[in-house]
Amino acid sequence: LQTPICDIWSEAFITFLNNQLQVDLKAKKPAFHFQPTFDIDNTFAFAHKNKLRSFLAQTKDLFYQRKERAQDRRKVRSGLATDPYDTFDTIANIAIQYPQTKVFWLLGNYTSKDKNLSHLNEAQQVKIKKIAAETEIGIHLSSITALDFKQMQIECERLAQITGQTTLSNRQHYLMHTLPQTYLLLLKAGIRHDYTMGYAEQTGFRAGTARTFPWFNLLKNEVTELNIHPFMYMDGTLKEYLELTNDAAKQRIRDLYKEVKRFGGTFSFLWHNETIGGYQQWADFQRRFAFLQQFPDSCANRVEAVVGTVFQIEQHSLVANTAFDGLVGGVQGEAENIHGWNLFIMSWVRREPVSGMKPVGRSRSVASARQRRWGRSSSSCRHPGSGLDRRSCAPSWDRLK
Repeated sequence: LQTPICDIWSEAFITFLNNQLQVDLKAKKPAFHFQPTFDIDNTFAFAHKNKLRSFLAQTKDLFYQRKERAQDRRKVRSGLATDPYDTFDTIANIAIQYPQTKVFWLLGNYTSKDKNLSHLNEAQQVKIKKIAAETEIGIHLSSITALDFKQMQIECERLAQITGQTTLSNRQHYLMHTLPQTYLLLLKAGIRHDYTMGYAEQTGFRAGTARTFPWFNLLKNEVTELNIHPFMYMDGTLKEYLELTNDAAKQRIRDLYKEVKRFGGTFSFLWHNETIGGYQQWADFQRRFAFLQQFPDSCANRVEAVVGTVFQIEQHSLVANTAFDGLVGGVQGEAENIHGWNLFIMSWVRREPVSGMKPVGRSRSVASARQRRWGRSSSSCRHPGSGLDRRSCAPSWDRLK
């Protein structure tokens, strides 16, 4: 799971064709891209909440004896401190530096899993418009939309009314989706780019690649207009599920980065506005985010200032055009598009999560993990199968001979 196995197999197959069958595909490595993405589940921690929500939150602080959080709430509500989740200046600066940055905003109805402010909240609308001026904002469809087309339409329209732009991109809240139903509904709703492809419980390459690819509808045996954008890891995965130490988390990020750098594609990762601020239990993650910003600089030998030190990734002018058009009398043909081969692989490779993980969406354990942000006790969410590496599954050149 920690290696892009489809890309490994593609490279091995292309090498086999070149070396053994003398078929020159003129394959070129895809360009490397760096893409920060941010999910906005809660625009503010304390600010701009109505009186009822504030009262209930204060009661919860009192019940769980969270004195520090209660004091912070009073300071923010009285205007003496900035809301700890208000990290949108940081996100805007990163978006300016890296145009491929994506932000996904939760605008669903209030539920047990979807607790952001109302889409009518003026303070939230100001933040949305601020970020929309720098980069595309996609909808963060709520937990009840996976099989609910009407609610999906409503939430997409809410975002469009605020930004004045058509909503084309999405990531499902809690990564909750059902295949193929959710993808079919997304297409029907006008969504053309989905960024849900990744695991909450593990890091790695859920689709076997870091490259964007069009979703192939097996029911109709056709390529669709929905483009799938995989991400490599999520902030909560490192802390709440795998419970990695700071050094282990850095090494995991470094290893994933090197894999994408080697095979090409987009090094995309998922953070939240509430985690990069370093509030309470996320203080160490603020340091990890700083590490993430600095690490690519050491590889590209570039240093730039954005919120301290951020990175500039060298862009490779390489075009992803490999795979073959036809097989005649053995193997002959012209190279066209590597997506053709990747789609072929992904149509039959059964991408199983490691033992104990559900194939799609988040398990109930994520709710328990997130309770710890509010000081509530919960059972461990550590994933029992971490460390699985599928590199040994890749066909070596000797095996292909």
